[in-house]
Amino acid sequence: MKNITFLFLIISTISFSQCKIFYDKVDDFTGKRTLGTKPERIATMDLGFYLRLDLNKNGDFIFIGATGYDKLGCATSDSYISIKLMDGNIITSNNFGEIDCSERPSMYFNLNDNQISLLKNSSIDKIRISGSELTLDSRNVKNPNYFIETLKCLED
Repeated sequence: MKNITFLFLIISTISFSQCKIFYDKVDDFTGKRTLGTKPERIATMDLGFYLRLDLNKNGDFIFIGATGYDKLGCATSDSYISIKLMDGNIITSNNFGEIDCSERPSMYFNLNDNQISLLKNSSIDKIRISGSELTLDSRNVKNPNYFIETLKCLED
């Protein structure tokens, strides 16, 4: 029985630690590597909306991609994401993407080196995302270790 339990733990660890890469390519002209993870359902937000995030790297530039919800309104330069970590730190970043007023607006949030370091070292407590019409908070974070696990996938 101990062997079966041990084997199950090894298989579980391997399956959860695998990176879910959506794209990985090198630009023929610049030689810069770009890669991104598959969007994952990270949290259930107020109003029952599911927040999907992905992480992306373009050269040394790392950013979060988020799929919005029509009730948020448009994704604009005033749209933001705030991530409260279990250690009490709060990371906030504004959308640098273009204005998007579609049913599921896309938003993109830059992460600086300090923010990346904080995300690598603490689990998610809550997430807040804001559009032009509404701000929503998470009710349930599906994978509190999302950034701890997924940022490793973007390392060279």
